[in-house]
Amino acid sequence: MSNRSAFFSQLFLILVALTCAAQQTPPPRIVSLTSPDGVVLKATYFDAGKPGPGVLLLHQCNRQRKVWDGLAERLASSGVNVLTLDYRGYGESGGTPNDKLSPEEQKKMATEIWPRDFDLALEYLESQPDARGAVAILKLNVVANPNSPNTYDSVADAYLAAGEKDLALQNAKKVLELLPSDKADSEPRRNAIRTSAEEKITQLDKPNSK
Repeated sequence: MSNRSAFFSQLFLILVALTCAAQQTPPPRIVSLTSPDGVVLKATYFDAGKPGPGVLLLHQCNRQRKVWDGLAERLASSGVNVLTLDYRGYGESGGTPNDKLSPEEQKKMATEIWPRDFDLALEYLESQPDARGAVAILKLNVVANPNSPNTYDSVADAYLAAGEKDLALQNAKKVLELLPSDKADSEPRRNAIRTSAEEKITQLDKPNSK
């Protein structure tokens, strides 16, 4: 298996540890976060209703925060406090849409501005009474590395850990599509990523796996 970013390892540990039955949780809460430059970012807080870990879920560059609603609700019912965030320029957040920016502006957005927005969201999550030891999960950075097979392999692992088998399979197959053009990783690294993705595909393509 390829090495995983620390935040994915933490997510796996959280999911494995939460074996108790689902519980009733407070309704999701829409949150408005104002960045230092005045842009209003929209987020949704899924309160577990009791002290527990905090998770910040960030969408890919062609999506918005509501794609995480199902996973966020399941995590909250298992005792994890979750915040989902629309990037600026996406969903209900303010800011110029990413496709309206110049390449130079897009690079600055991905490498300088969005990380500050993520920190703002994480600070909000950490400020919630029930969120303890909050960690940023699934900072996929697909804007900066949209052709990274390792990114999609990590996404596949996260979906698999959350029980989203169809999405895990979809992302594992994406890994194999991207590997032939991958120039960023060494050959041993690519081989490890390929093995990881193929293992998931073999597991998930079985008729009784779904």
